Parts: sequence; C-alpha cells; structure tokens
Amino acid sequence: MHPALESLALPSLDEALPERFRRALGLAPAGQYGVAVRELGEAIAGAETRRAGPFVRARVSPPRWREHGERRRATLEFALGYCDDAQLEFLGPGVGTGFYVDVLGERRAALHHVGIYQHGLAAAAHRLAGAGFPMVVSGGLDLGPLARFTFAYFDTRAALGHYLEILDFAWLGERPVPLRPLIERAARLRARASVSRPD
Repeated sequence: MHPALESLALPSLDEALPERFRRALGLAPAGQYGVAVRELGEAIAGAETRRAGPFVRARVSPPRWREHGERRRATLEFALGYCDDAQLEFLGPGVGTGFYVDVLGERRAALHHVGIYQHGLAAAAHRLAGAGFPMVVSGGLDLGPLARFTFAYFDTRAALGHYLEILDFAWLGERPVPLRPLIERAARLRARASVSRPD
C-alpha cells in the first residue's frame, strides 16, 4: 500500500468497497478515498512528504447542494491528488455544513467516503435506495449533452463503515472527463505560481 494511505490507516479500495457489495448494486470499482481532515494544509503536507500528490487545493460552493432533502448554501475546502492509481481527496470542515467534520470526533483525519466515478447516477441512486442506502447529499451541474458534473453521497455506514459517493462526470455526451491530467497540471501550475510569487 502507498505510504500516504498507510499513514492514514486506510484500507485498500477493494476492502472499503467489497466486490460482492458493488456487483449486487451494479457499481463500478471505487477510485477515490475521501478523507475528512481538521486542517487541510497539514494533511496535504503530510501526504506529500510520503510521495502523494501533487495536490490541487480549492474552495467552492457546489451548485444545488442538497443535504437530507434540504437546499443549503455550503462552502467546501478540499484538495485532490493521487497515490499511485487511487485518488486521494482531503475534505476540510466546510462552512454551512457539518457533513464532513461530523465524522472526525476527536481525530484529525478519518475516512469519510469512498468514491466511484460512474455514469447513470439516477439509476444507481434508485438501486441503492431500494437496498436501504438512502441518498443524504447531492449537488452539481447538468448542462445536458455539453457537460455533467453531478455527485451524490449515500449512507452506507452500517454496511461499509463509511459513506459512498458516486460522481457522474462527463462532457460532450458520455465522454469521461480526464480528471487526473487536469488535477496534476493544475497542481503543478499552482506550485510554480507559489514559488515565483515574491515574499
């Protein structure tokens, strides 16, 4: 296992989302760890010293954020990078929502969810709800055939010990969004900008 994942005491993605569970619900394999953290900069620095990343850090207010059926205005701070083939997402406490920070208790970091990149979010949500795993948070943008960036979290804690997120991202029809090169390029550009910025 990658040293950064090991330092966070994370299971393998196959353990976090067992094949029997996902096949029964028509789910793709997991590709992302979502880790709630108390302090984002500290989490990024710790992971990068263990050869993860580079990370791109962002602060956004996701469109159409809906939590337990209620529309809210939430601001999220997160960072994305890679550990070998796994995407590692660090999620700060956020504003207007306790969805991420609530899993921490007294810890500085904890596995919040595993994420699946998969088309057909509505159909997957129907299957998950039918199996007793309700949608608890959703949001994103759907621009029809031009682009789609939608996501939803499901309460699978009783079965898996953490939430499950499905990310339905596509552009120009059903073409997958090439996230990894975009994230890594943005992280390199941001690092270059911070180095060249005068003190």
